[in-house]
Amino acid sequence: LGLSHGLSAAETCLDAGGSQNLVQTAVRALKGTGSDIQRNQTGVDVSIDVNGRLCSLCGMPLPERTDRSRRYVQRSDCGNQSLFEHPENKKKPLVQFTRAANGNQPETSAWCELNSQKVCADTLYNKDVLYQAKSI
Repeated sequence: LGLSHGLSAAETCLDAGGSQNLVQTAVRALKGTGSDIQRNQTGVDVSIDVNGRLCSLCGMPLPERTDRSRRYVQRSDCGNQSLFEHPENKKKPLVQFTRAANGNQPETSAWCELNSQKVCADTLYNKDVLYQAKSI
């Protein structure tokens, strides 16, 4: 099962006019506006993550959608094989990006490693099945 299954918007985004040009355009657009989230031509929300990498669907739960006593955490170890930096990864099976937890790092998945819909990785990390719904 490759990445193309279920992520046609991201694939279209990467294929449109050469991925390097798209990445450079997205970075300039994000940095130029002072905004941390932009909707690109394909409708995919793209932002800059905590490590300065492009990331799609990486938002935190909106304050009006959360219990104020609940504190959420965003993973900061994601994006190591980002689709925005490594478009060749879109042709690899998603299972290749899975890693079991070890003493130093939590387990990871394609959502985290590819920085694509990273909100899924944050959902698992925070153990809140509604995390994504609260984020968009």
